[in-house]
Amino acid sequence: MVIMSSRSLAGQVAVITGASRGIGREVAIRLSGLGADVAGIARPSADLTSLGDAAGTGAGRLLPVAADVTSRASVQAAFDTVQARFGPPSLVLTCAGTAGELGPAWSADPARGGMRWPSTCSEP
Repeated sequence: MVIMSSRSLAGQVAVITGASRGIGREVAIRLSGLGADVAGIARPSADLTSLGDAAGTGAGRLLPVAADVTSRASVQAAFDTVQARFGPPSLVLTCAGTAGELGPAWSADPARGGMRWPSTCSEP
């Protein structure tokens, strides 16, 4: 079974939350290996710090960005970092584990701290 395509993602910018561990980390590493420039966002930790080295010599760049997705200011600062380094994202994948605190991602209220990227993200 093929989980992800092996086509090149060169020129694409991906933002992955929850990128310090688990599925988010593995997706960030894989997308970078396929050539995307990837911003891996997670709370500060040794796991996040090591993310930049985890991709090895893949074609894309992998940038660890410390942020708390329950904080609007922290998300905005992370977005500003991504924009400055890579430009607007073409893919945003939320893997941060917030279900217990905020409810399912599709029902998260940004006013209560749910993640919402600024409207300057590029359109697909």
